[in-house]
Amino acid sequence: MLVILVAHYAEATAFLQHYGLDLDHASGSKSRYVSAKVCLRITGEGRENIQCALEKELSIAEADDKLLWLNFGVAGSSQYAISAILEATILENGESSDGSQGYKLIPRGTSPNTSCYSFLTPQEKYPDKGVVDMEAYYIAQMLQSAGLLENLSVIKLVVDGPSNPISQLSFARLNSYLADARQNLTEISDRLIM
Repeated sequence: MLVILVAHYAEATAFLQHYGLDLDHASGSKSRYVSAKVCLRITGEGRENIQCALEKELSIAEADDKLLWLNFGVAGSSQYAISAILEATILENGESSDGSQGYKLIPRGTSPNTSCYSFLTPQEKYPDKGVVDMEAYYIAQMLQSAGLLENLSVIKLVVDGPSNPISQLSFARLNSYLADARQNLTEISDRLIM
């Protein structure tokens, strides 16, 4: 089974429609959707929300160490154009060139070979190279503690950068980026299930 973790409903819509996911009434959660092969959890933002959501998923999945985990979310970059999609796997605990602690994402598939970092705290400036997000850090940390880090894949969609700061990103523009990326996102997730 593939477990998809996203922070917001807008990030979930492509997967909900593509896999025909239904709200999981049995779990009592209004943020968990399921089908025979896919589970999607909307975690919300921040460490506490992600931790709570992931603890619930780990408790449900306790008996199944063959689960594949996918974190999809938006990210910022000064190196890549808006709407670039980066796919990564096997995160390594490390630090960026400016010394910030984070997990280094190792690109795969058609993604360019780049330094992608997921940071514990938001970055005030974009690094010269790579992609920056926050959610993957917490997910990687928890899966590493559970011995499941090698089962994690990450997809990041670049939606902001120095010339397009996230503070100026409208909801309509974000939805446009997500809609444009829909086919690529579901193709990547389909490959993981096979």
